[in-house]
Amino acid sequence: MRTSRLKKLVSALVIAVLMIGVLGVANFALELKGTKSNIVWTNFEQSEDLDMIYIGTSVAASSFNPNLIDAEYGSNSANMASPLQKVEETYLGIQSAYERFGVKRVVMTLDFTTLQLSETPNLGSAYLTQRGRVIGPTQYLASTAWLIADKGAAGVPGSINMAFPWISNHPTWKDGIGGIKRNIETKLDGSTVAQAVEAMEPGWTYFGKGYGNKYAQLDYDSKDVALFGELEKIETLSFEEAAIEGVREICVYCAEHDIELIVVNVPIPVFNIHGYGQFYVDSQQALAALLGDMGVTYYDFAYAKPELLQLDPADFYDNQHLNAIGADKFSMAFVTFLDMLDAGKSTDGLFYTPEEYLATIDYVSAVKASATSAEDGIHITGNAFAGSGVEVEYQMFAKPVASDEWQLVRDYAPSSEAIWNPDARGTYDIRVNVRARGSDVDYDHFNTAEVIY
Repeated sequence: MRTSRLKKLVSALVIAVLMIGVLGVANFALELKGTKSNIVWTNFEQSEDLDMIYIGTSVAASSFNPNLIDAEYGSNSANMASPLQKVEETYLGIQSAYERFGVKRVVMTLDFTTLQLSETPNLGSAYLTQRGRVIGPTQYLASTAWLIADKGAAGVPGSINMAFPWISNHPTWKDGIGGIKRNIETKLDGSTVAQAVEAMEPGWTYFGKGYGNKYAQLDYDSKDVALFGELEKIETLSFEEAAIEGVREICVYCAEHDIELIVVNVPIPVFNIHGYGQFYVDSQQALAALLGDMGVTYYDFAYAKPELLQLDPADFYDNQHLNAIGADKFSMAFVTFLDMLDAGKSTDGLFYTPEEYLATIDYVSAVKASATSAEDGIHITGNAFAGSGVEVEYQMFAKPVASDEWQLVRDYAPSSEAIWNPDARGTYDIRVNVRARGSDVDYDHFNTAEVIY
């Protein structure tokens, strides 16, 4: 009997060891080394002192260059932002920075999309798992308990990923074995975390202090032109109470610990503001009012005057993010802004009112093309993003996808719509040109779409 029990115990131990071994191998092979959250927390761990941090989603990650700001302003700062960072993760990032370094200034990015989209935090997210490896088990367990008890993290299926972090943070499956192989190689060949990210995301460069960026430029005549909230189907001016409460907790924490909280919106391509129109104005004003009730001033750098910040369309690498050149311009402007705050000077004169800003836009910033198939032909629509005082006209073309020859559907006219009847069924490319009325240029911008007829 004893022998039987002993055999069962040994078998159970062997199975447990094998399972732990398999899990360890899976985590080693599949959990990404090259995540931007890993960069944030690796830099945090290696920092000796910090007095200011920049935090928020990817727009903060691609806007604040601490190296440039510290050199000009004399601070010792770090970028602790990460892609898709949730409000609760921002809170914990601020808490960690205060508890370890006693930071006295936090710069947080926020826009209306953050408050319209509230997702329950996932304990398996790269930001939380990497933070847990740096702050120590006691603080990690305390924050995990908070996320479970107060934020409903246990109800998110992905939270089991805290034990299997590779489920959330793995090489892109479309890369197949090649992506896994590269991930393993970066863990074995001595590559730094930054080098691992650079290998995973060609064109992205790490500059230090938690900050990296691209030199790529947005092609305003491409399918990459899209409103930054378009994928989330933002349609109404309403904020999620859970998101509001998360921001409120950040404001309260900073106030209780004598941390100066500066909340900003960073610049976005002009066509976004054109595309959202009055909705952008109303939603940002509602956000400013909400923060004002919490005792925090909101600064929208999309409305910055040229004497503070002069950006070019080429300063963005996609529909929402500044590239390395744009970020350097913004970071220098932010130093000027901080100097004025420190001197007790009003910064109101640095920013346009929404009405003043919109009045300065006297050009076409982009156009979006769309096409749908119907019984009477292909319906083509152009949507120009332009200043309110700019009258535009549209020109439409079409061609089979396999052809290089564009066929004129309709020459320039004020109407943004046209119907085209192809000679045969198939897949077609549609092109919409747009220009300001009265102009003699071929086009200010164009955009294409694909449709099956």
